Amino acid sequence: KPVFLKDLHQVLSNGTITSIHDAGLKPVELEKIVGSEGRTQDFDRWFRPKHRRIQQRWMRIALARLRGDYLPPVELVKVDHEYFVRDGNHRVSVARALGEAYIDAHVVEMQLTNRVNEESRLAGAAGLGDCLPA
Repeated sequence: KPVFLKDLHQVLSNGTITSIHDAGLKPVELEKIVGSEGRTQDFDRWFRPKHRRIQQRWMRIALARLRGDYLPPVELVKVDHEYFVRDGNHRVSVARALGEAYIDAHVVEMQLTNRVNEESRLAGAAGLGDCLPA
């Protein structure tokens, strides 16, 4: 597995969004959260903090979690079978560090059409398949 978080914007740039669906509040397996929207430089693939500058906030969230304080659900975007953090990277990180298997999340699901496959399908339908570079 790669050691970097996947970037949601990069994943979305590889296709065309065909639908967006609010899936609501649900528990999500932490193992299925593989990326982030905008915070890929702050955490590694396992959501461990990569920089000392985020350590203080991480500790505050960890202490709140250990005290049993209410922490709001994280916000996730689901693309295919993978989840990306829109809001709550620190909460995901703390939950993983504490060995939790699930986290409560508000999920938005996005369906993508892969651009390369779509271009090939359209070219084939138009009889242009031999004109496209391999």
